[in-house]
Amino acid sequence: MKTNSFGLQLLFWLVLGAFSTFFAEVTCGSDPMPFFHTWGLLVVFPLYTLHTLALAYLVFTYGRPHWTALFAAGILFGLYEAYITKVIWSPFWGPPLFEIGGIAVIETLVLTLFWHPLLSFYLPLCAAEITLTGSRIVAGYLPRRLRERLADPRVRSRRVVLTMALLGVLSGANAASPETALLSGLATTSTLLVLTLVWRAIAGATPPSIEMLLPNRRQFTVLAALLLLMYGSLGVMLNLEALPGFVPQALVWGCYAAAIALLRTSLKHSRTLPPSVTLPLPRPSLWRLLKLATGYTAISTAVALITTEALHVIVGLTLWGIATVTGLTLLVQSIRYLRRFGMNLPHTATPHEIRE
Repeated sequence: MKTNSFGLQLLFWLVLGAFSTFFAEVTCGSDPMPFFHTWGLLVVFPLYTLHTLALAYLVFTYGRPHWTALFAAGILFGLYEAYITKVIWSPFWGPPLFEIGGIAVIETLVLTLFWHPLLSFYLPLCAAEITLTGSRIVAGYLPRRLRERLADPRVRSRRVVLTMALLGVLSGANAASPETALLSGLATTSTLLVLTLVWRAIAGATPPSIEMLLPNRRQFTVLAALLLLMYGSLGVMLNLEALPGFVPQALVWGCYAAAIALLRTSLKHSRTLPPSVTLPLPRPSLWRLLKLATGYTAISTAVALITTEALHVIVGLTLWGIATVTGLTLLVQSIRYLRRFGMNLPHTATPHEIRE
């Protein structure tokens, strides 16, 4: 793989990681200021960046970024909530809503089938490609009906605005105070805007495709080693006393095995697909990004001003319900899709395989 420079590639990795950290941590209030404190810079941001780069490499190298492959990779992403945070076994915000065999069922479904596949991985990858690169590969492998809707500028604009508004409601409802919501919105979105501005100034009017900016095999080896190092060190540092006995861990091993099997099947199928459909998705202007950032911050602050304990509970329960149903639906649809198309199709080399 060749790019204009490793520096340009590294800058893309940093901005992509910042997108992932923002969507996954800031919008839910888990870490409203990850780019402005030591733990966020040394742990949270690297953890999301390494996951995103390593999993994106696997998907683009051994298949194509069809939505089923990215969803399966996102499940693996979410399983870090077992051995690193221990949330799958012992949620830090309170007793599990529903537990089987030592597993917090609802929390696990939300985190591994909805939050991390969509907010930590798919949405940042798609947003970064459209905002930063010259390709539109990820969006081109969305389901046909969704592609058709995104091709309509008015529908696309409404969906983007609605998404940022919903994330603003979520962050505001979970903010510690209106001041926290305002400061978080201003600081984190400004960080993303500055990084985007720097990227565009350096990459120019015709930036490389996302394939050319993702890690190559040697780089992936280093990134994977760093990720495993983080798993080992954080697994020991964080809430080690919550590590359960054999049965709860065995259930997580089963989740890993199922996710890996789904990913392998998805990648095998994706290799038979033609190049993705080229969607007419223009690169958003900085003015457009500024308006979205301003709207998100305003909504988050306004919601934080009116949030009561009852409203917080209502928003939380609504989110858990929607996320659980959506995650299970995506899992079922992914399996049905792969079963319908079968796996007896000839292999087609991916662009990464050809280059490497």
